[in-house]
Amino acid sequence: MTLQYEDIIEEINPFGRYQKTVLFLICLPVVPIAMQAVITVYTLGTPKHRCAILGDPNDTYDRTDLGLFNDSIPPDVGDCYLYDRNTSNKTLKTCERWVYDKTNFDETLVTKFNFVCKDEMKKSLAQMFYMLGSFLGTFIFGPLGDVIGRRLIMITSGLIYGVASTCVAFSMSLTFLCIMSLVNGSACTAYYNVLYVLGLELVGQNNRILAGTVIVSFFGIGIILLPVMAYFLRDWKTLQLATSAWVIVFVLYYWFVPESPRWLISKKRFTEADAILQHAAKVNKRSMTGRKEWAEIAQVNEPFWKIATHRILVIRTTIIYFNWAVCSMSYYGISLSVGSLSGSIFLNAVLYGLVELVSYIISYFLLDRIGRRKLHIGYMVITGLSCSVSSLPTLYGGYSWLTIILATIGKFGVSGAYANIWLYSAELFPTVLRSSGLSSGSFFARIGGLISPFIANIGTGRGGNLEKLIPLFIFGALSLVAGFSAYFLPETKNRRLPETIEDAVAFGRSNILLNTMDAVETG
Repeated sequence: MTLQYEDIIEEINPFGRYQKTVLFLICLPVVPIAMQAVITVYTLGTPKHRCAILGDPNDTYDRTDLGLFNDSIPPDVGDCYLYDRNTSNKTLKTCERWVYDKTNFDETLVTKFNFVCKDEMKKSLAQMFYMLGSFLGTFIFGPLGDVIGRRLIMITSGLIYGVASTCVAFSMSLTFLCIMSLVNGSACTAYYNVLYVLGLELVGQNNRILAGTVIVSFFGIGIILLPVMAYFLRDWKTLQLATSAWVIVFVLYYWFVPESPRWLISKKRFTEADAILQHAAKVNKRSMTGRKEWAEIAQVNEPFWKIATHRILVIRTTIIYFNWAVCSMSYYGISLSVGSLSGSIFLNAVLYGLVELVSYIISYFLLDRIGRRKLHIGYMVITGLSCSVSSLPTLYGGYSWLTIILATIGKFGVSGAYANIWLYSAELFPTVLRSSGLSSGSFFARIGGLISPFIANIGTGRGGNLEKLIPLFIFGALSLVAGFSAYFLPETKNRRLPETIEDAVAFGRSNILLNTMDAVETG
């Protein structure tokens, strides 16, 4: 019988002290990564605003001089226009300056650069550049992870991420903000991708769910901590620095986090892999019975395009990509639209974070009971139905609390689905293509992410119920379609990680659609 990498992991203890220590170190940077993913809710928050009254340099949003206010601000279009007091017929003119409500924020990038009225889409543009960076990061860094190694990408992307996210705090123009957001998003996504791959390749087959759950749980912790920090740090620059500058410390991980032995073996770097595994065995108080026959488990390197030579893998990968895109679009869309919900933005965001963390914990207990595929479909259906139905109380009015509940349920569903798709994809792609596979999936997720700010803000300026109704309905409909498509993916529960493309093809032979496609392909 051919020796498998899993056999070595079992021998040295698949989840011993060594793996737990390294996994904890891997998880720490995930907290600020999560914060950066949704920090624009606060740094690009749009508070209530109106035109500043002409000739009054000390005008504030909450002024009490109602007489002058009523003579200057039209009641129906007051956000972007005011009366020209130099004319007798109350001619409308566009604002020269705005005043902002400071209930939630002392200053945001929106209030700094006046991304309101005719410039309101610049807010979505700034958010889009972060997502565009994520898109490019998966394209650039992902394949490199399979070529030059997980650890080098981890250190490089972490350093770039720390510098770029810090530079965002010193933005003095929209151009600089967009460039730094682009670099920040690119490095941030690459950083998370490689940390996740390292975490899963570190442990044994039966511990993958636990490792994946721990990693995404730290992501959830970051989502919860961010609104707490934002509540006390009401200035966008201070908040940005508080969540960014200290990330550079993680460059020290070069000396504490090892390269993936699984990847080293796939590259036939047996001496390095043996040293890491021997050290792991010693820390776990185990021993490896002599030198392993590494050649038996070394894999031939394969280019990612080889997936296109198998129809089964093409169909499966297409479905995975579609689900990645919809999960990302809905996750970031729902997260970024938290500011449009009634009530406290900070309380709503904490609530969002809590249900996200709960979804991760529930997933841990259900993944091995009902399987990856069924759980993923269930999460997507929950997301689709709750987001779609949340438009009804908005239409009838007076039920804002119900809209918040339904949107929160949607957040629960999409968080679970998004976490599940990471593990699911990692188990479907073989070792020789795992980093490329996850990165390519994340690449398509960024396409959804690129679109999500525009969908989340699609109702901005329309007023009334449309501002809340349109985004949630779009996210809901797409989630239902994606959930249905996942029915045609194979189940990976209790299966060894595929090492080769042939192993990956062997998955899902009992699936009706894939089995039929296989029969057609083989003639």
